[in-house]
Amino acid sequence: MRVLFVVLVLLFSSCDSDPPCIPEKPVDPGYPPIISAQRDTSVAVGDTLRLQAHANDPDGDSVAFYATAILRDASERDYVAEVHINRETGDFLFVPRFQDMPARTIMFTAVDARGYSASTLFDVSVWYHLDQKNDATATGGHNVMLYSPIGQEFVPDLSALDVVQLWLIGGSSYSGPGEFVMNIRSGTIGGQLLGASAVTALPYRFLGVASFEFERVALTPGQTYVIELVQLSGQNWLVGTTQSNPYVSGRMILEGRPIESMDLWFREGAVEPLPEGGLGL
Repeated sequence: MRVLFVVLVLLFSSCDSDPPCIPEKPVDPGYPPIISAQRDTSVAVGDTLRLQAHANDPDGDSVAFYATAILRDASERDYVAEVHINRETGDFLFVPRFQDMPARTIMFTAVDARGYSASTLFDVSVWYHLDQKNDATATGGHNVMLYSPIGQEFVPDLSALDVVQLWLIGGSSYSGPGEFVMNIRSGTIGGQLLGASAVTALPYRFLGVASFEFERVALTPGQTYVIELVQLSGQNWLVGTTQSNPYVSGRMILEGRPIESMDLWFREGAVEPLPEGGLGL
């Protein structure tokens, strides 16, 4: 009896309240879900990457899935990657665009019914069917407006084109943003216009690869075509050139004349068609 009395005294004195309280039982904190790691993978621009997130919860709680495309820097703050996930099943779709090249990091997150979460990161390499290129490091640049018409001859292996990429520089303190259109011409810089890209707007102090998208342009492999860059707005924008690794199947066009000693930094090719049936979610 003495032992029981001592225990009761200690029990009620520890509550520090009046009337005495009864201590609560410790709450089971639960455990976060265990989400399966996802391997790095790749997908062509315009194709659909289909994956499924998986997770197990040690407490048997239901789990909701989320997907996030990680932004690479502050310049992408207004860009929204096309990622979709079914929160109940974890079925995931990613439809990359040129802005996602050369790779996009994706994060899968699983959240259980108690609010505990776990995440995994993986990289998706993004590519397209590259046909012709001259993409050694750009060693110089020419003012687009000053040297217009400016372009590059190329001889395709593919029978279609729907993307061209150039290296553009808008780094002047007073250049401001710029708007551009890309033309594809047959034979020479003044040849038949076969296709024109949508207007591409580039921000102030842009430096890097600019992508121009087309409705598919039919080409004849082995024939000569010309990429023509047209600037619609902005000042003092430069297009990147290379001299150390000239493109052997064509010449740079400067002020409407072929130049033998240099070429534009360029890539051209075709993307996979979008799959039929939509997103299917």
